[in-house]
Amino acid sequence: MSETSKPYPLITLWYKPRQTLQGLIATGKGRLGAVIIASLLGFVQAWPTFVSRPSYEPGIIIAAMMAGIAGLYLFGWLLRNFGRWFGGQAELADVRTALGWGILPWTI
Repeated sequence: MSETSKPYPLITLWYKPRQTLQGLIATGKGRLGAVIIASLLGFVQAWPTFVSRPSYEPGIIIAAMMAGIAGLYLFGWLLRNFGRWFGGQAELADVRTALGWGILPWTI
């Protein structure tokens, strides 16, 4: 069974990261997952600020999740553009997919 047809990239990413990401990029799958992972990273980073405030304001969490998504798009764009200096020829969506799935360990 190839890496692109396996149903659980969350599992195969830990022991075959290169093949899993190549499979996700080749099939076009995983783009929504990358955005979700980026928003969850924003949530995780904002959680200490959220719980330390006396009034639990959900706007902090929402803003942090949006910042995570914006960071994914910004850093994906920067990585693609600066990667061209070194001969990189990737599509922007593919870079965002790889970057989003690459931040999964920091999210967990």
